[in-house]
Amino acid sequence: MKADMTGLRTPPAWRMARIPSLAGLLLLASCGGGGGSTVGFAPAPVAPAPSPPATSAPSPAPAAPALVTEAVLTNFIADDPLAGDNGLPTSPAQTVSYGPIAIGVDVDGNAIQAVDEIDLQYFDGQYYLYGPSFSCGAFNYAPGVNTGPLIPTQPNSTYRYCGLTVYTSTDLMNWKLVGGHQYIQDPLTGEHYYVKKPRVVYSPKTRLYNMWFLNGQAGLTQSGRTGKRYVAQSSTPYGPWGTPFEPTIASGDAGPVDFALATGPDGKSYMATSHGVLNTMLLNDEKTGTLDHTDITVAGNVIGGGIGLAYRNGWWYLTGTNSCGNCLASRLYYLRARDPHGPWLSPADDSATAPLQPVLLSSDSGYAQMKAPFVLPDVRGGMNILLPGTHYRSSPTGAPGAGVNQPGDNNLALSGWYTVPLQFDADGRIQPLGTAPTQRFALAKAVPSTPARAWQANLGIDSGKSVSQSWDVPAGETLAAVLPSVFQRTPDKSASAAASATIQEPNVNAPLVARLQLPDGRSHSWQIDPRTVAWAPEKVPLNLPEPFKGGGRVTLTLSSSATNGGYGVAVGSRGALVNGQYSAIKAGQPTVLAQAEMLVSTSATAAPAPRITAQPQSIRVSAGTAVGFVVQAEGVGLGYQWQRNGQVIVSPNGYNESTTAAMRLPPVSTADAGTYTVTVFNQAGSATSVPVTLDVTP
Repeated sequence: MKADMTGLRTPPAWRMARIPSLAGLLLLASCGGGGGSTVGFAPAPVAPAPSPPATSAPSPAPAAPALVTEAVLTNFIADDPLAGDNGLPTSPAQTVSYGPIAIGVDVDGNAIQAVDEIDLQYFDGQYYLYGPSFSCGAFNYAPGVNTGPLIPTQPNSTYRYCGLTVYTSTDLMNWKLVGGHQYIQDPLTGEHYYVKKPRVVYSPKTRLYNMWFLNGQAGLTQSGRTGKRYVAQSSTPYGPWGTPFEPTIASGDAGPVDFALATGPDGKSYMATSHGVLNTMLLNDEKTGTLDHTDITVAGNVIGGGIGLAYRNGWWYLTGTNSCGNCLASRLYYLRARDPHGPWLSPADDSATAPLQPVLLSSDSGYAQMKAPFVLPDVRGGMNILLPGTHYRSSPTGAPGAGVNQPGDNNLALSGWYTVPLQFDADGRIQPLGTAPTQRFALAKAVPSTPARAWQANLGIDSGKSVSQSWDVPAGETLAAVLPSVFQRTPDKSASAAASATIQEPNVNAPLVARLQLPDGRSHSWQIDPRTVAWAPEKVPLNLPEPFKGGGRVTLTLSSSATNGGYGVAVGSRGALVNGQYSAIKAGQPTVLAQAEMLVSTSATAAPAPRITAQPQSIRVSAGTAVGFVVQAEGVGLGYQWQRNGQVIVSPNGYNESTTAAMRLPPVSTADAGTYTVTVFNQAGSATSVPVTLDVTP
């Protein structure tokens, strides 16, 4: 019998039946002598671990980071510690492998969530990375993954949106999330703007940062604000962002389609658009609209998807893919010109004869679709171009076809942050794309830095599989909390197109179970609610009932009885943990992977319960208005549950946004009026928002 999910009308025993009793569910821990004991589950087999030494030497102090002028960017895992067995499906279109996809991890131990339709800018000595998050259970494109369709909920809600994320870095390798997940709303109705394709440009005239974006996917059904192009402004590169407005657009624009922005050495900024028409447009000085447009005719219409515009050393470049949209493997082309207004040239011979003949740069692009490039300065005062791409996960059961377009089972949360530097010859022509596991890219200035470690996703936990990690705790060290970086995945098995596919389940149907074995024989166990586990590796806090002080060998085992998907961990090469040993357990038999190591953090203090930092706001609207609520909270491994009039908001299939920070409600009726609250929780505790009202007038 399939276990019920949060949104179903009869939750299972481990699920939150009533929000007020949440605290009793979150932490299940026990202590005991001898072999230890557990509460709430049958313990999974634990891989044998070496006997701890009599005394554990303290970890050596890390060396001071050296000054570097280049970033080391890892796209693929060259020396795979999992030997190819990461538990994830292999795409049916992939015929050449560059290695497992590397998952970018930020300085806090969480996966970098800005991985698709991203922007990267350099402002005031810092790099800023912008992109929507897919970590709360959001897909993109087919099948069943569109952000646009409405799911029948009670009250009506839109399929999961995870917000905008902004990261900052000094070295392009070590990133810090700033501002949390940002949800841009209408100040009167609370309606959310879905930030897709963010492009940020600074206006010296207004001293404002302007973020252009599409509100959802362009080219789909455009009702109200959906699919339209907007601009939101901020006095800082990272927000908060003001109320979005539609830019002023010169006649001849094709509408809200794929677009890119770039700024030249004279400070003038331009837009390029594609899909149906390829053109360039000059922006006004405020960077809030366009003033003209130049149409470009290209043979075969091969520059369509992933349009890019960039400037370097007197040349402007248009890059793009073969109009595929979510390609498993995209062909990448380019044109060039001395002026964005033209004439644009066929790069092979610099002919301006129409139709222009783009030059092919790559036939597979590292099994990704390349997107709008980033133009970034180096220490010598030059400009260099970094080209991002998106790896679209797929599988034989989830892909609608065997071609390179529209992959199914498209969990973008695990696509990795993928970038490739463009190389040029002496005449300014772009060289064929150099796809490799590791790339180097010049920094804007010398900074003290250490390259970030490389991690990959290992989907190794379900009803038949578990994983364990052992390591030594140095003598005298206090262990109060263990924080593994974990994720969940529920594969889309529908072969139908997005319009008719069965909607993907956002959560697996059983908790993630953690067991920690201590050197003194005690053990503690926790059942981790799926609502607190992201779709990309993020930390969850496991607080010990009382801190362990001393030294010796500890073992963390993760297991689950999930049957509609599974859980995973981030895995890299050994080195961060003292004498670490990682094991995969199948059918009760452990296999030690000698070169692998789980991403797990420890703390000498207990992780805190969530703290709400911004409450949702009451709303009064007319019937037929789209509305939304948002809560902001601090904490690690957060889960959310919205209620209306004291009842958990559910849908017939259980798949809605009532378990995310943002609760979006499409056009409401008087039946949707009521009192709304949200409880934010993690393994350490919970916090409930103030009650807010939705007042709907006929």
